[in-house]
Amino acid sequence: IASADGRDIPEEVSTEKVYELVKGYGEAAERAMKGGADAVEIHMAHGYLVNSFMSPRTNKRVDEFGGNFENRMRFSRLIIEEVKKKTEGKIAYIALPFIQQYTNMEYEVYDDPTRVVASYLEDCGIDGLHVSRAVHLKDEYMWAPTGIHGGFSAELVANIKKCVSIPVITVGRYTEPQFAEQIIKMGNADLVAF
Repeated sequence: IASADGRDIPEEVSTEKVYELVKGYGEAAERAMKGGADAVEIHMAHGYLVNSFMSPRTNKRVDEFGGNFENRMRFSRLIIEEVKKKTEGKIAYIALPFIQQYTNMEYEVYDDPTRVVASYLEDCGIDGLHVSRAVHLKDEYMWAPTGIHGGFSAELVANIKKCVSIPVITVGRYTEPQFAEQIIKMGNADLVAF
């Protein structure tokens, strides 16, 4: 699928290569654990590789990684399972999903696709969600202009917090510690990233 900014058109990854990539995530987590890390973050946002499998807008595959919701989430699930296996549960694994206000049209059957994805990832066994915002296709909030107020995604993150029981991390121009503390006190997130 061609990028809106005219860059190179990516090539579809073969099914065999997808399984190799899954193993690579597990091996990377194992190295992190051996290096003394307490947790790894599996980046599943911003239109990058894992995120591109989730969306029917970018996933046009016809193998076991494309089509319905379960198939589109298979790559994410296999990565989480491989990380857990390779680290023997000794480190935490946090996924970084996305808030994307443009996706409702992509998931006709779901009112809020991000909440569905968050619940699914929790069921896969992740230890927390680091919730970010935007994808490269619509990136005005990925690198928010300075005119955007601090915590501009707070309300959307709070909606995700309501549907999962694992810790939720929020991020997005939190420039005042008082505001970040208020987000925690209100129960809208468990951690705030600066």
